[in-house]
Amino acid sequence: MNILVTGGDGRLARAFAAALPAGTTARLADTAFSRPLPPGVEAACGDVREPEFAQTAVSGMNAVIHLEPLSLPGVDDLAAIDRATRGTFVLMNAALDAGIERIITGSSLALFDALPVAWNVNEEWRPYPQPVLEHLCPWLAELSTRQTTWAAAAPVICLRFGGSWTQTDRNACPMTPHGYTSTMPCLACSALYSTRRVSGRSFTSRPQASMPGATG
Repeated sequence: MNILVTGGDGRLARAFAAALPAGTTARLADTAFSRPLPPGVEAACGDVREPEFAQTAVSGMNAVIHLEPLSLPGVDDLAAIDRATRGTFVLMNAALDAGIERIITGSSLALFDALPVAWNVNEEWRPYPQPVLEHLCPWLAELSTRQTTWAAAAPVICLRFGGSWTQTDRNACPMTPHGYTSTMPCLACSALYSTRRVSGRSFTSRPQASMPGATG
């Protein structure tokens, strides 16, 4: 399987590429790379908002994992929002035109940070993003993915990851329901290769029910 991963210079994308099984080719796409990629991993340097680059990036790929909205360091607010919305729109259209077999958009469980941790949140709950880039970028990428791929024949999954925890965090709260950094690439691999929905952390591109008490 050949897999395109956006946000390729981010830690999560690099960890995912390292976790792929033998015989899988990973192509990491980003606007720039701060350090060399692992051996055997392809680099595609460019902006997914540009249709020509998006088409080239998805060429020859079987699957797309869109992680860019989770890793936009050093980008000004307007550019970050534009890359999360227009970038996702352009990438999804390029992927559909290329006949990509599976699409996964990475998002964040931080969209539910405003809710009590004891609440049993699942994929039927509507996210409650706050007006900060860390929430707006993944949330807008979710919406762009959903609307662009509404009639897609290929499986389209939104995978919400937990936070990146330090060992101190784990020791202080070992029973937290949120995922650890080391499990994130494994979860993405499960979503990529499984023929079933990944329980608890994957969300199909259909409208979600409102949060209890929410309107709209």
